[in-house]
Amino acid sequence: MHASRSIRVLEYMCGKMKDDHTSPDSKADARDLLPSLQDDALPASDWDRAQALDAINDRIFLQANPVAMAVGSH
Repeated sequence: MHASRSIRVLEYMCGKMKDDHTSPDSKADARDLLPSLQDDALPASDWDRAQALDAINDRIFLQANPVAMAVGSH
């Protein structure tokens, strides 16, 4: 997953552009969720198994905002 954005600030004085500044921001994250889905990695009880699968499900969605991406969330 890779999220990026940029912020562009244009500064005008007396109707003329004085400064044009762009600040890029990006973050990348790679996750291998397959080991989490192996039968021996999941709890045996139905309730605990459902909770574990819900937690894995929350991790599969892509994040568009690099600031919202957790650091080191592999």
